[in-house]
Amino acid sequence: MGANVKVLCSCNKDFYQWNALPSHLLKGHGCPKCANKVKTTEDFIRESETKNPAIKILGKYINATTKIECKCKQCGEILNITPNALLAGKGCYNCNMSRHIQNITKTHEQFVEEIRRKNLNVKILGKYKNSKTNILCECNNCKYTWNANPSGLLNGTKCPKCAGTMHKTHDEFVNKLYEINPNIIILDNYINANVKH
Repeated sequence: MGANVKVLCSCNKDFYQWNALPSHLLKGHGCPKCANKVKTTEDFIRESETKNPAIKILGKYINATTKIECKCKQCGEILNITPNALLAGKGCYNCNMSRHIQNITKTHEQFVEEIRRKNLNVKILGKYKNSKTNILCECNNCKYTWNANPSGLLNGTKCPKCAGTMHKTHDEFVNKLYEINPNIIILDNYINANVKH
């Protein structure tokens, strides 16, 4: 049996039986008896009011996949969106973005409290602006201060001095090397442990 050989189908709503091509079924065709029951704009408005009450329908309902003009009841934005998307709970992009930003934006106090709860041994000295702007911190163990990425701190980044990941200055490198091997002299400027001259 292939996609071009009709199969017997039955509708779960009205139990109507008919023969249909599998290719048509896969394209979204359904019960021909139910298809004659066309949804009106009023039917769609009633359905959307229960499933998506923040959106007011302005346009005429044509079908589930043809965009319809709507208005966001919260911000007044005019939208063109498919009825399927509306019934699935999709709505105003601007309002959704505003809610998303409110959920991810922290105050300075919220950030400091989150650091405290995670017990990171870090004291926040600077003012929190956002998750990407570095903030001045102090290690509670060694009292070293550095500028850290707030997201990095919340994801477990530790004091670079205590963790041994701190970049040495040229003088610090020369002094450390002298302690280990006084017979070696550095002729170039030290940049970091990964750069060879």
